[in-house]
Amino acid sequence: MKSHAFVRENAPNAILYGKIYSQQIKVEDVEDKVNDSPKEETNGIIPHTPCPEFSKFLYFLFAPTLIYRDSYPRTSSVRWNFVISHLIQFAATTLFAYYLFYRFCLPVFRHFNSEHVTVKIFVLSILNCTLPGALLLFCAFYGFLHCWLNAFAEMLRFADRQFYSDWWTATSWSSYYRTWNIVVHDWLYTYVYRDCHKLLGVKYRLVSMYAVIFLSACVHEYIISLTFGYFYPILFVQFAVLGFISMLILPQRTQNYAFNVFIWASLFVGLGMQMCLYSIEWYARQNCPRYVNGPLDYFVPRSLFCRDSDVIKLSIPNNILHNHHDL
Repeated sequence: MKSHAFVRENAPNAILYGKIYSQQIKVEDVEDKVNDSPKEETNGIIPHTPCPEFSKFLYFLFAPTLIYRDSYPRTSSVRWNFVISHLIQFAATTLFAYYLFYRFCLPVFRHFNSEHVTVKIFVLSILNCTLPGALLLFCAFYGFLHCWLNAFAEMLRFADRQFYSDWWTATSWSSYYRTWNIVVHDWLYTYVYRDCHKLLGVKYRLVSMYAVIFLSACVHEYIISLTFGYFYPILFVQFAVLGFISMLILPQRTQNYAFNVFIWASLFVGLGMQMCLYSIEWYARQNCPRYVNGPLDYFVPRSLFCRDSDVIKLSIPNNILHNHHDL
């Protein structure tokens, strides 16, 4: 995403630089064009180099933003106590997230078998995962969007610290998507929504909106698939299908806080389903043999085809049994 932003922001200047210094166009013509439409073509400047300095690119790689600029607002100094405090809080939230998995996922799903597929146990498992799933949401929000990004912003003296807004008061899914992660939202709006809006026009605004949601869902599912080592598109279905349908059904601009209750209830249930289903599939792949061989196993859920007779049993070495009888 940062590479795309860097290329998109600097490609027009690089092309203009090539035209100027190959004498295809004159500098006077460029100045007139800058005065007429500075933002669209040249960002308001006449380029003197095809690319910015490497130091600017290096700063952008570590800065907590996905939109490239040659310069950013900077603070006067670094508050190292602030940095250390936020890094410690980030480590604490990471440990707490690990505890949630260890306490709520491991005891319930580590001995997965076909019993977990029944409707009763499945519903109970989702309810069991609702609270820890919501706590994981808070850990991700506070640990990454607040502690981690603020720590890096302080170390780099990056002054623009609006990484999120008041998403907890959202009364619609569109408002939630816009305020939950402003860093990613700005990138999606700048490089996906605006481009689709220019190409398709105002009539196809919903198509532009869905392009943003679809791309975001694909990237999230891609990250989860690489992390877990299997493709199980629960988040994609909730995000790109159910989320978009909810955006169409629910009013976009309302101050009725009953819809805020609905958003929170949907988050709790949805996160519980994610935690439950991903945990079931994870331990099914630990305990159940492959249903298909080859690369297709990456895409076929083992939890749907695992049976009691297929569950891998833990074998106890004979010498341990003999020692037990000797005692």
